[in-house]
Amino acid sequence: MSLRTIKNKFRQPLYKDDLKYVLLNGIVAMIFVSIAMGIVEAFLAKINFPFSICVYLIGFLIGRQISKHYYTYHIWYPTLAVIFTIIGYIIFNAAFIGVIIGNFNYVIKYIFSLDFLIYTLTSINPINGINSFLNLLVLALTVVTSFRIASRRR
Repeated sequence: MSLRTIKNKFRQPLYKDDLKYVLLNGIVAMIFVSIAMGIVEAFLAKINFPFSICVYLIGFLIGRQISKHYYTYHIWYPTLAVIFTIIGYIIFNAAFIGVIIGNFNYVIKYIFSLDFLIYTLTSINPINGINSFLNLLVLALTVVTSFRIASRRR
């Protein structure tokens, strides 16, 4: 696929009704799914569960929710799914930290500081070790899955 064909796909007409439903359902899914998966991940971490697929489920559920709410395909819908998945990962980390710490007021202040963004970026930095590399690999797999599921047609 060349750059010219990708540009042409972005220039196709975008229907406002489809975009409105995709944005609304994507934002709602991003918030609620990310918070729910963050809480589930925290409880699984407290019982020392060795592996969890909660991050992958965020991308899967956001992509599925977006693919259900458009009638005509446009390249912007899977792109929005990827954006919602990445923002959902940040919300997921905030919910996870909130449950582990047990103080959501502290977490809300922490989210709006630069430290939280630095924590999120260093948790996926592959230079920090094998655990960070695995987090980056799972996040990349999640983003690809979200894009593919959101680009499916019914």
